[in-house]
Amino acid sequence: SFNLAEPIPSLPDGAQSQLITCRPLSGTSFTENSIIEVDLGNRGWVDPQSIAIRYKAAVVVPAGGSAMAGCPVYTPFQRVSTLVGGASIDSINQYSQVAQVLVCGNYDVSAKYGLQSCFGYISSADMALLDGRTSAASATDTYFLSAPLLGTLLTSCEKQLPLFAMPQIRFQFTMDSLANMFNATGTVVLPTSYTINNFELTYTMTDLGAGVEKMVYEAGRSLLL
Repeated sequence: SFNLAEPIPSLPDGAQSQLITCRPLSGTSFTENSIIEVDLGNRGWVDPQSIAIRYKAAVVVPAGGSAMAGCPVYTPFQRVSTLVGGASIDSINQYSQVAQVLVCGNYDVSAKYGLQSCFGYISSADMALLDGRTSAASATDTYFLSAPLLGTLLTSCEKQLPLFAMPQIRFQFTMDSLANMFNATGTVVLPTSYTINNFELTYTMTDLGAGVEKMVYEAGRSLLL
């Protein structure tokens, strides 16, 4: 930890901000009960609230159609864990339910309508309920999703994190079972498969230069949360 109490009076020459995209270490295609592991870089500073996920989903739907529960972009994830230097500092079980509560508590109706494509809502019936996603029978429903990574310890920080001075940060996303992702009532059944491809974790990295990094190292290791 570092003493970041004193703000920088002005941005140094050569300061730059970049969107960083990180891809999984554990594969390229993920199905139920898979684990997606993503490492952050070790350069510059990360804006915690800029950390987000995006991916392509493909649902193979049998006759009768299927209905995904909750907020579709978060529904596939049963657990999200944060590791720093190989040690777990945060693990959220039932993550899809936690994220659904955060979405309902932080996004009003107009915000959900505005983000319906990113969050995965699709039909008028789904949006009327502001919940879930239905897929047509006997088809493959393929769509792209993106959303901020809500609720984790690091993404809830108020100050930027010095990646250059921290141990390796890794996020682990454990996918849920089909039975927990989808509702199965009446003629609506579980899909044949649900697959995530092109998974990416993105964040805004700010590079303030070697001078600022040296200042942080020399500031000592007093804790400020």
